[in-house]
Amino acid sequence: MASQVYNSNSIANRTPQEWERFFENEQKSILEEHHAPGVATILVTRDGLWSYEKCRGLAKVEPAVPLELNTPIRAGSISKLVTAIAVRQMVESGDLKLDTKIGDLLKWPLPYNYGKASVGDLITHQAGIGERFARQSTPRAAEVGDLSGYLQKALPPPVAKVGETVTYSNFGISLAGLAVEKISAQTFADYARENIFQPLGMQRSTFIPDEKTERELAAGYNW
Repeated sequence: MASQVYNSNSIANRTPQEWERFFENEQKSILEEHHAPGVATILVTRDGLWSYEKCRGLAKVEPAVPLELNTPIRAGSISKLVTAIAVRQMVESGDLKLDTKIGDLLKWPLPYNYGKASVGDLITHQAGIGERFARQSTPRAAEVGDLSGYLQKALPPPVAKVGETVTYSNFGISLAGLAVEKISAQTFADYARENIFQPLGMQRSTFIPDEKTERELAAGYNW
């Protein structure tokens, strides 16, 4: 939630001390103005060989549990990046093409002509798929359902034609994740763990947490 926009040159030329001041101000703003219980910020540079890592606030409000750098936090929309990486891996291995129609990969007919959307349309939010936030998530990993079964029941009506415009869609990305499941013959959680998280050394990163990790998760709140 940056309060300023920088061009690439200004970003590259900023010192670690300038970035630290920037993030200190942003963290205070998020906690005070947006009433967030806690915020974690991590910045890693490629060539400068330094990083900024800091947490403020709480992981849980009652009882109060401090937010720490090793506190598990739900992936949220960062999972879209993981999905795009998984798709790209399959494209590079030759197992998938970006112009493959999602309808050609699935054994069940998609509503609203969504089957005509390509995998590339899905990961770039150009499939025109609508959004519906009710019953999208569950607080318990044990209650997570089958992705294919969920999407067959939950796909919302379109907001645009395929390829007509960019419309942010959790369901579109989920269909791309289903394409990964179809080709890999694994659940998306298993594919991500074995092919993305583990090779990167991200041993605690997962889409299906165990009971211990689930207990340690930062809680979500609405103001």
